[in-house]
Amino acid sequence: MGNIKTVSIKAVNIKDTFGKATDEAIRKAIEAVKKENAELVILDKKPGRPTKYSDKLCKLLPYLFSNGESVLEVCTYLDITKETFYQWVKDYKEFSDSYKKGLDLSEAWWIRLGRSGATGAKKINPATWIFNMKNRHGWTDKKEVRHDGNISIGKPPSPEEAYPD
Repeated sequence: MGNIKTVSIKAVNIKDTFGKATDEAIRKAIEAVKKENAELVILDKKPGRPTKYSDKLCKLLPYLFSNGESVLEVCTYLDITKETFYQWVKDYKEFSDSYKKGLDLSEAWWIRLGRSGATGAKKINPATWIFNMKNRHGWTDKKEVRHDGNISIGKPPSPEEAYPD
């Protein structure tokens, strides 16, 4: 195509804030190409920096949690935001599986710490430990409700029966 110019329009430039190309944006892009008598080339690159994600992280991730670390501590180590971390959990199954293993290792570390505190091997603050387990690992106070399975439905007692003198 000899003397025809090539006009590159990044796909992100014709997309709205929800990542979808709007009819108006597409129309304007096509008009610009016609005006310049050019060929339209839409680049398929995402905006921003290239991802730091690598499959190697999946092997490393569980160990980053193995001393009771939180997601924020792991993110700081990886030099990423929590938003990026949770996006990777959503986008990459292997990363999600590694994250689950990491959470188990973190909880196990905290359980060992609590057992060491309970046996007197380490001095810990029990209230802080319990607070941590409830908030980070979903622990709750155990509540037992006993029921024999029988439910009796009958005539309600009269006021005299309910409130004898």
